Amino acid sequence: MPNENEDIFRGFGLAIRTFWAVGRGLSVTRSFKSGRFFDEAPEFGHTISGTGVSTEDDVCIIGTRIETKEFPLRIGSDVHAESIWKRHKGNDITQPSDTPQYRLRKLVHDNLDKSPPTASLGYMSADREVGLEAGWWLECDIPPNVLEQLVTDILEGRVHEISLGIKWEAGLVQDEHAPPNFPTTWGLYSMPEEGDGRSPEPLWGHVVSCAWGLRNERVWTGVAVGST
Repeated sequence: MPNENEDIFRGFGLAIRTFWAVGRGLSVTRSFKSGRFFDEAPEFGHTISGTGVSTEDDVCIIGTRIETKEFPLRIGSDVHAESIWKRHKGNDITQPSDTPQYRLRKLVHDNLDKSPPTASLGYMSADREVGLEAGWWLECDIPPNVLEQLVTDILEGRVHEISLGIKWEAGLVQDEHAPPNFPTTWGLYSMPEEGDGRSPEPLWGHVVSCAWGLRNERVWTGVAVGST
């Protein structure tokens, strides 16, 4: 990042590395969606839940002591990635400003308008009024055929854990020049007007790899999901 922004982002700079996490304790939920949030027809589908653990790096909220390597994990289909992103943008009430935070956020959003995100990692601040506790999340959406095969292998008890590779769009790391095998810290930043306890900006990006081993078999299923 430019020198003028070092104090704002506390030395964090734009990353060129991939974020790697493993998913453990996986379970499958079957669900029916009425389609009320999308233009698409109602559908029946699957969602995978578990715990995501960063294999190399940790994640923090810049300027705080809040950090973790472990996240509640959700994996679903990427078939509605574009619709979901448009709905997110439609609910966005952030006011434009001439600040480094807003310029970085606009860069991320402009790039995602061209290629909708299939992954997000964030932190939700507590909301006492509605009874929400503070906590992290990691959400990944993968192609339907990959999701279908993963669901089948989980239900048959053949999957111990999965490996996920994610490219975050303009993600911030503590040392942007660190080699890929050197652990570092990813940082979430808050907008200037969000000093009242609201949640920081999440990381947005794309799942580029999803792979899993099969129990009792000398097989490793690897899928290159895509890249941007």
